[in-house]
Amino acid sequence: MERRREAFRAKTGREMSEDNIWLAQRRQEQRALRKILAALEQPALDAANGQAIRGAGVAARTEVEPRD
Repeated sequence: MERRREAFRAKTGREMSEDNIWLAQRRQEQRALRKILAALEQPALDAANGQAIRGAGVAARTEVEPRD
């Protein structure tokens, strides 16, 4: 991003504003990637009860009995 901002400055003679659509989208991508990385760095087990963390809607699911 910094190289792109420098190229913009060299071409136009002014700074790329924070409301520039390209810059805003790159910042949004960075935030999304940081959230993904933070989620991946979380431990796989819930330390409070040693259970695997369940996803959305899974808590309402009932256990299925195996068929003979």
